Amino acid sequence: MPALENKIPPPLVALVCLMLMWLFSGWLSYPLFALLKAIFIALPFIAGVILGVNAWGAFKEEGTSIDPMHPDKASTLVTEGIYEYSRNPMYVGLLLMLTAFSVYFGSLIAHAIVVGFFFYITKYQIIPEEKILAEKFGDDFEQYKNKTHRWLSLK
Repeated sequence: MPALENKIPPPLVALVCLMLMWLFSGWLSYPLFALLKAIFIALPFIAGVILGVNAWGAFKEEGTSIDPMHPDKASTLVTEGIYEYSRNPMYVGLLLMLTAFSVYFGSLIAHAIVVGFFFYITKYQIIPEEKILAEKFGDDFEQYKNKTHRWLSLK
């Protein structure tokens, strides 16, 4: 569905997913011990925030556009720092934060929504971005793409 490619800002997609989790939080819920639940909420949420802020900072440091709706405005291909481990650390951060909320809501439907976010962002945001970056940065992007995973590389 090309009509959705780069049309909806990823933070808005994440917010819609969060609202759906809240809406369906009572459906297919499961119990989880309070301390264990707090750990499974805090760790991915904090990691997601750190990833997002770090990735955003790397873009600002390079002086390139951070606008996910217009990847063609990027002036520099950022490949250092957190970008050595993920081509999309901001989206990984959003995914981790949504994962934390899915544990908070304690619902299998919430977990399914996180999976839906993963597939939606991959198809309608990341893949179209990659096409634009490949056109714009050519061999540099292809080399980067071959050495760094789309979501997460544990080197």
